[in-house]
Amino acid sequence: DPGDVLAMYTDGLTELRNASGDMLGLQLLGSGFTRICMQGPSQSAAEVAYHLNLLLEQFRGDRMPEDDRAFLVARRR
Repeated sequence: DPGDVLAMYTDGLTELRNASGDMLGLQLLGSGFTRICMQGPSQSAAEVAYHLNLLLEQFRGDRMPEDDRAFLVARRR
């Protein structure tokens, strides 16, 4: 349907650790991504990707990344 979003990502997203050493995990990534997508179908894929990057950076905090972090976002118009 128009507005649907497809996301593909590496394990570096789910295995991202915060300052306490906790991993983001699939559940937190999924709920965060859902919140981003619910902000409105008028968002472009680039805007969704921008907000996903913000979510990841906020979770990571000051901890240095230990793994790659790659994802692809597509939104159907």
